[in-house]
Amino acid sequence: QDRIPIRVYRGQLLSKQELDVLKTSKGQLISMNSFLSTTLDRQISLSFVSSKHDVLCRVLFEISVDPQISSTAKPFASISSQSNFTDEQEVLFMVASIFQLTDISQENELTTIKMNLCNGNYDHDSQFLFQHMQTEIGMNNGCLTLGHILRTAGMYDKAEEFYKRNLNELENDHPLIADLYGSIGVINKSKGNIEISLQWFNKAFEMYTSMGDHRGIASCLQNLGDIEQMKGRFHEAKRNYQEALNIFKILFGNQNESIANCLNNLGANYFQQHQLTTAIEYYTNSLNIRETILPHMHPDIARSLNNIANVY
Repeated sequence: QDRIPIRVYRGQLLSKQELDVLKTSKGQLISMNSFLSTTLDRQISLSFVSSKHDVLCRVLFEISVDPQISSTAKPFASISSQSNFTDEQEVLFMVASIFQLTDISQENELTTIKMNLCNGNYDHDSQFLFQHMQTEIGMNNGCLTLGHILRTAGMYDKAEEFYKRNLNELENDHPLIADLYGSIGVINKSKGNIEISLQWFNKAFEMYTSMGDHRGIASCLQNLGDIEQMKGRFHEAKRNYQEALNIFKILFGNQNESIANCLNNLGANYFQQHQLTTAIEYYTNSLNIRETILPHMHPDIARSLNNIANVY
Protein backbone atom coordinates (compact mmCIF):
# COMPACT_ATOMS: atom_id res chain seq x y z
CA GLN A 1 0.00 0.00 0.00
CA ASP A 2 1.46 3.32 -1.14
CA ARG A 3 1.82 6.28 1.20
CA ILE A 4 0.73 8.80 -1.43
CA PRO A 5 -2.90 9.49 -2.42
CA ILE A 6 -4.18 7.26 -5.18
CA ARG A 7 -7.25 7.24 -7.37
CA VAL A 8 -8.50 4.07 -9.01
CA TYR A 9 -11.32 3.31 -11.44
CA ARG A 10 -13.73 0.55 -12.30
CA GLY A 11 -16.00 0.37 -15.34
CA GLN A 12 -19.02 -1.86 -14.87
CA LEU A 13 -22.44 -2.60 -16.34
CA LEU A 14 -25.23 -2.51 -13.74
CA SER A 15 -28.93 -3.20 -13.94
CA LYS A 16 -31.21 -0.18 -13.59
CA GLN A 17 -32.39 -1.62 -10.27
CA GLU A 18 -28.83 -1.82 -8.91
CA LEU A 19 -28.05 1.71 -10.10
CA ASP A 20 -31.23 3.07 -8.49
CA VAL A 21 -30.08 1.65 -5.14
CA LEU A 22 -26.78 3.50 -5.45
CA LYS A 23 -28.49 6.74 -6.48
CA THR A 24 -30.35 6.75 -3.17
CA SER A 25 -27.15 6.06 -1.20
CA LYS A 26 -25.25 9.34 -1.62
CA GLY A 27 -23.34 10.16 1.56
CA GLN A 28 -23.85 6.67 2.95
CA LEU A 29 -21.33 3.91 3.67
CA ILE A 30 -21.17 0.94 1.33
CA SER A 31 -19.60 -2.38 2.33
CA MET A 32 -18.53 -4.55 -0.58
CA ASN A 33 -19.64 -8.19 -0.40
CA SER A 34 -16.91 -9.33 -2.81
CA PHE A 35 -13.38 -8.55 -3.86
CA LEU A 36 -13.31 -5.31 -5.85
CA SER A 37 -11.05 -5.12 -8.90
CA THR A 38 -10.01 -1.65 -10.07
CA THR A 39 -7.36 -0.03 -12.25
CA LEU A 40 -5.10 2.99 -11.96
CA ASP A 41 -5.79 3.79 -15.62
CA ARG A 42 -9.10 5.57 -16.23
CA GLN A 43 -9.06 4.80 -19.95
CA ILE A 44 -8.75 1.09 -19.31
CA SER A 45 -11.78 1.19 -17.01
CA LEU A 46 -13.77 3.07 -19.65
CA SER A 47 -12.96 0.38 -22.21
CA PHE A 48 -15.14 -2.03 -20.19
CA VAL A 49 -18.19 0.23 -20.70
CA SER A 50 -17.33 1.71 -24.08
CA SER A 51 -20.46 0.47 -25.89
CA LYS A 52 -24.05 1.48 -25.23
CA HIS A 53 -26.25 -1.31 -23.93
CA ASP A 54 -29.97 -1.95 -24.34
CA VAL A 55 -30.52 -3.61 -20.96
CA LEU A 56 -27.72 -2.58 -18.59
CA CYS A 57 -26.44 0.84 -17.46
CA ARG A 58 -22.85 2.02 -18.03
CA VAL A 59 -21.17 3.01 -14.74
CA LEU A 60 -17.70 4.32 -13.89
CA PHE A 61 -16.61 4.05 -10.26
CA GLU A 62 -13.94 6.54 -9.20
CA ILE A 63 -12.37 5.65 -5.85
CA SER A 64 -10.04 7.91 -3.86
CA VAL A 65 -7.73 6.50 -1.17
CA ASP A 66 -6.35 8.79 1.54
CA PRO A 67 -2.99 7.48 2.84
CA GLN A 68 -3.82 8.86 6.29
CA ILE A 69 -6.56 6.26 6.79
CA SER A 70 -5.39 3.42 4.54
CA SER A 71 -3.41 1.80 7.37
CA THR A 72 -6.66 1.14 9.26
CA ALA A 73 -8.78 0.33 6.22
CA LYS A 74 -9.27 -3.10 4.72
CA PRO A 75 -6.20 -4.22 2.75
CA PHE A 76 -5.78 -3.37 -0.89
CA ALA A 77 -2.85 -4.03 -3.19
CA SER A 78 -1.61 -3.79 -6.73
CA ILE A 79 -1.79 -7.25 -8.32
CA SER A 80 -0.32 -6.37 -11.70
CA SER A 81 2.75 -8.49 -11.08
CA GLN A 82 0.53 -11.56 -10.48
CA SER A 83 -1.79 -10.88 -13.42
CA ASN A 84 -1.66 -12.09 -17.00
CA PHE A 85 -2.76 -8.56 -17.97
CA THR A 86 0.02 -6.41 -16.51
CA ASP A 87 -0.92 -3.37 -18.60
CA GLU A 88 -4.26 -3.11 -16.78
CA GLN A 89 -2.53 -1.86 -13.58
CA GLU A 90 -4.97 -3.70 -11.34
CA VAL A 91 -5.59 -2.76 -7.72
CA LEU A 92 -7.67 -5.27 -5.73
CA PHE A 93 -9.67 -4.36 -2.60
CA MET A 94 -10.50 -7.03 -0.04
CA VAL A 95 -13.98 -8.34 0.76
CA ALA A 96 -15.90 -6.03 3.16
CA SER A 97 -13.88 -2.93 2.29
CA ILE A 98 -15.95 0.11 3.20
CA PHE A 99 -16.48 3.17 1.01
CA GLN A 100 -18.42 6.40 1.35
CA LEU A 101 -20.40 7.33 -1.74
CA THR A 102 -19.69 11.05 -2.21
CA ASP A 103 -21.12 11.99 -5.61
CA ILE A 104 -23.11 10.63 -8.56
CA SER A 105 -23.30 12.32 -11.94
CA GLN A 106 -24.33 11.35 -15.46
CA GLU A 107 -23.10 12.48 -18.86
CA ASN A 108 -23.61 10.90 -22.28
CA GLU A 109 -25.35 7.86 -20.75
CA LEU A 110 -22.35 7.17 -18.49
CA THR A 111 -22.94 7.40 -14.74
CA THR A 112 -19.89 8.34 -12.65
CA ILE A 113 -19.97 7.28 -9.00
CA LYS A 114 -17.29 8.80 -6.74
CA MET A 115 -16.35 7.02 -3.52
CA ASN A 116 -13.75 7.38 -0.76
CA LEU A 117 -12.15 4.43 1.02
CA CYS A 118 -13.09 4.61 4.71
CA ASN A 119 -11.28 3.48 7.80
CA GLY A 120 -11.73 0.05 9.33
CA ASN A 121 -13.88 0.90 12.34
CA TYR A 122 -16.76 -1.22 11.08
CA ASP A 123 -15.09 -4.62 11.26
CA HIS A 124 -17.47 -6.12 13.82
CA ASP A 125 -20.42 -5.87 11.43
CA SER A 126 -18.52 -6.56 8.22
CA GLN A 127 -16.91 -9.68 9.70
CA PHE A 128 -20.28 -11.46 9.54
CA LEU A 129 -20.53 -10.54 5.87
CA PHE A 130 -17.01 -11.81 5.23
CA GLN A 131 -17.72 -15.10 7.00
CA HIS A 132 -20.92 -15.51 4.98
CA MET A 133 -19.01 -15.12 1.72
CA GLN A 134 -16.36 -17.57 2.93
CA THR A 135 -19.14 -20.10 3.50
CA GLU A 136 -20.58 -19.52 0.02
CA ILE A 137 -17.21 -19.94 -1.66
CA GLY A 138 -16.34 -22.91 0.53
CA MET A 139 -19.39 -24.74 -0.77
CA ASN A 140 -17.87 -24.87 -4.25
CA ASN A 141 -15.40 -27.39 -5.56
CA GLY A 142 -11.81 -26.15 -5.54
CA CYS A 143 -11.59 -25.79 -9.31
CA LEU A 144 -14.56 -23.39 -9.22
CA THR A 145 -13.51 -21.25 -6.25
CA LEU A 146 -11.11 -18.91 -8.07
CA GLY A 147 -13.63 -18.40 -10.85
CA HIS A 148 -16.28 -17.54 -8.26
CA ILE A 149 -14.00 -14.95 -6.64
CA LEU A 150 -13.16 -13.41 -10.02
CA ARG A 151 -16.84 -13.35 -10.99
CA THR A 152 -18.04 -11.74 -7.76
CA ALA A 153 -15.27 -9.15 -8.16
CA GLY A 154 -16.70 -8.29 -11.59
CA MET A 155 -13.65 -9.65 -13.41
CA TYR A 156 -15.89 -11.40 -15.90
CA ASP A 157 -13.46 -11.97 -18.77
CA LYS A 158 -10.87 -13.52 -16.48
CA ALA A 159 -13.47 -15.67 -14.74
CA GLU A 160 -14.78 -16.90 -18.08
CA GLU A 161 -11.26 -17.69 -19.23
CA PHE A 162 -10.67 -19.66 -16.03
CA TYR A 163 -13.93 -21.62 -16.36
CA LYS A 164 -13.28 -22.49 -20.02
CA ARG A 165 -9.76 -23.64 -19.21
CA ASN A 166 -11.26 -26.02 -16.65
CA LEU A 167 -13.76 -27.23 -19.24
CA ASN A 168 -10.90 -28.25 -21.49
CA GLU A 169 -9.16 -30.12 -18.68
CA LEU A 170 -12.15 -32.20 -17.48
CA GLU A 171 -13.69 -35.27 -19.07
CA ASN A 172 -16.92 -34.58 -20.95
CA ASP A 173 -18.99 -36.58 -18.45
CA HIS A 174 -17.44 -35.04 -15.33
CA PRO A 175 -20.23 -33.79 -13.00
CA LEU A 176 -18.55 -30.39 -12.60
CA ILE A 177 -19.00 -29.70 -16.32
CA ALA A 178 -22.62 -28.68 -15.67
CA ASP A 179 -21.52 -26.25 -12.93
CA LEU A 180 -18.99 -24.72 -15.33
CA TYR A 181 -21.65 -24.37 -18.05
CA GLY A 182 -23.91 -22.58 -15.58
CA SER A 183 -21.11 -20.33 -14.31
CA ILE A 184 -20.24 -19.23 -17.84
CA GLY A 185 -23.93 -18.56 -18.39
CA VAL A 186 -24.05 -16.33 -15.29
CA ILE A 187 -21.03 -14.37 -16.52
CA ASN A 188 -22.60 -13.69 -19.90
CA LYS A 189 -25.91 -12.78 -18.25
CA SER A 190 -24.03 -10.24 -16.11
CA LYS A 191 -22.36 -8.86 -19.24
CA GLY A 192 -25.74 -8.56 -20.97
CA ASN A 193 -24.95 -11.26 -23.56
CA ILE A 194 -28.45 -12.72 -23.29
CA GLU A 195 -28.42 -15.17 -26.19
CA ILE A 196 -24.97 -16.49 -25.35
CA SER A 197 -25.93 -16.97 -21.70
CA LEU A 198 -29.10 -18.78 -22.80
CA GLN A 199 -27.02 -21.30 -24.75
CA TRP A 200 -24.84 -22.06 -21.72
CA PHE A 201 -27.80 -22.34 -19.34
CA ASN A 202 -29.54 -24.78 -21.70
CA LYS A 203 -26.41 -26.92 -21.84
CA ALA A 204 -26.19 -26.91 -18.04
CA PHE A 205 -29.90 -27.73 -17.73
CA GLU A 206 -29.60 -30.73 -20.05
CA MET A 207 -26.64 -32.12 -18.11
CA TYR A 208 -28.20 -31.53 -14.68
CA THR A 209 -31.36 -33.29 -15.92
CA SER A 210 -29.39 -36.28 -17.17
CA MET A 211 -27.63 -36.52 -13.77
CA GLY A 212 -30.83 -36.04 -11.77
CA ASP A 213 -29.25 -33.07 -9.96
CA HIS A 214 -32.32 -31.23 -8.67
CA ARG A 215 -30.37 -28.36 -7.08
CA GLY A 216 -28.67 -27.72 -10.42
CA ILE A 217 -31.97 -27.97 -12.29
CA ALA A 218 -33.56 -25.39 -9.98
CA SER A 219 -30.58 -23.07 -10.30
CA CYS A 220 -30.80 -23.26 -14.09
CA LEU A 221 -34.54 -22.62 -14.04
CA GLN A 222 -33.93 -19.50 -11.96
CA ASN A 223 -31.30 -18.24 -14.41
CA LEU A 224 -33.51 -19.07 -17.38
CA GLY A 225 -36.25 -17.09 -15.67
CA ASP A 226 -33.87 -14.13 -15.44
CA ILE A 227 -33.24 -14.35 -19.20
CA GLU A 228 -36.97 -14.45 -19.98
CA GLN A 229 -37.50 -11.50 -17.63
CA MET A 230 -34.78 -9.50 -19.41
CA LYS A 231 -36.56 -10.24 -22.70
CA GLY A 232 -39.88 -9.06 -21.30
CA ARG A 233 -41.40 -12.56 -21.51
CA PHE A 234 -42.99 -12.33 -18.08
CA HIS A 235 -45.25 -15.39 -18.25
CA GLU A 236 -42.35 -17.67 -19.21
CA ALA A 237 -40.13 -16.07 -16.54
CA LYS A 238 -42.77 -16.59 -13.84
CA ARG A 239 -43.18 -20.23 -14.81
CA ASN A 240 -39.44 -20.85 -14.47
CA TYR A 241 -39.19 -18.98 -11.16
CA GLN A 242 -42.15 -20.88 -9.70
CA GLU A 243 -40.80 -24.24 -10.78
CA ALA A 244 -37.38 -23.40 -9.29
CA LEU A 245 -39.08 -22.25 -6.06
CA ASN A 246 -40.98 -25.54 -5.74
CA ILE A 247 -37.79 -27.57 -6.14
CA PHE A 248 -35.82 -25.43 -3.67
CA LYS A 249 -38.59 -25.80 -1.06
CA ILE A 250 -38.45 -29.58 -1.38
CA LEU A 251 -34.66 -29.53 -1.03
CA PHE A 252 -34.17 -26.89 1.66
CA GLY A 253 -37.47 -26.11 3.40
CA ASN A 254 -38.72 -22.54 3.61
CA GLN A 255 -35.73 -20.65 5.08
CA ASN A 256 -33.06 -20.62 2.38
CA GLU A 257 -31.22 -17.99 0.35
CA SER A 258 -32.21 -19.56 -2.98
CA ILE A 259 -35.88 -19.45 -1.95
CA ALA A 260 -35.53 -15.77 -0.99
CA ASN A 261 -34.00 -15.07 -4.41
CA CYS A 262 -36.86 -16.82 -6.20
CA LEU A 263 -39.45 -14.89 -4.19
CA ASN A 264 -37.66 -11.65 -4.97
CA ASN A 265 -37.59 -12.47 -8.68
CA LEU A 266 -41.29 -13.29 -8.63
CA GLY A 267 -41.88 -9.94 -6.94
CA ALA A 268 -39.97 -8.19 -9.73
CA ASN A 269 -41.99 -10.14 -12.28
CA TYR A 270 -45.32 -8.97 -10.85
CA PHE A 271 -43.99 -5.44 -10.36
CA GLN A 272 -43.06 -5.13 -14.03
CA GLN A 273 -46.58 -6.28 -14.90
CA HIS A 274 -47.99 -3.57 -12.57
CA GLN A 275 -49.55 -6.16 -10.21
CA LEU A 276 -48.35 -4.19 -7.21
CA THR A 277 -50.21 -5.92 -4.37
CA THR A 278 -48.82 -9.30 -5.39
CA ALA A 279 -45.36 -7.81 -5.94
CA ILE A 280 -45.33 -6.44 -2.38
CA GLU A 281 -46.33 -9.85 -1.02
CA TYR A 282 -43.43 -11.62 -2.72
CA TYR A 283 -40.92 -8.86 -1.94
CA THR A 284 -41.91 -8.92 1.73
CA ASN A 285 -41.66 -12.70 2.00
CA SER A 286 -38.21 -12.53 0.42
CA LEU A 287 -37.13 -9.78 2.83
CA ASN A 288 -38.34 -11.75 5.85
CA ILE A 289 -36.19 -14.74 4.87
CA ARG A 290 -33.15 -12.59 4.10
CA GLU A 291 -33.38 -10.75 7.41
CA THR A 292 -33.56 -14.11 9.19
CA ILE A 293 -30.63 -15.91 7.53
CA LEU A 294 -28.28 -13.22 6.16
CA PRO A 295 -25.84 -10.84 7.91
CA HIS A 296 -27.68 -7.57 8.51
CA MET A 297 -25.19 -5.68 6.27
CA HIS A 298 -25.79 -8.03 3.35
CA PRO A 299 -26.65 -6.07 0.16
CA ASP A 300 -29.55 -8.40 -0.65
CA ILE A 301 -31.41 -6.99 2.36
CA ALA A 302 -30.87 -3.47 1.04
CA ARG A 303 -32.08 -4.58 -2.39
CA SER A 304 -35.23 -6.04 -0.87
CA LEU A 305 -35.96 -2.82 1.00
CA ASN A 306 -35.35 -0.79 -2.15
CA ASN A 307 -37.66 -3.06 -4.15
CA ILE A 308 -40.47 -2.56 -1.65
CA ALA A 309 -39.87 1.21 -1.66
CA ASN A 310 -40.06 1.27 -5.47
CA VAL A 311 -43.54 -0.28 -5.37
CA TYR A 312 -44.79 2.51 -3.11
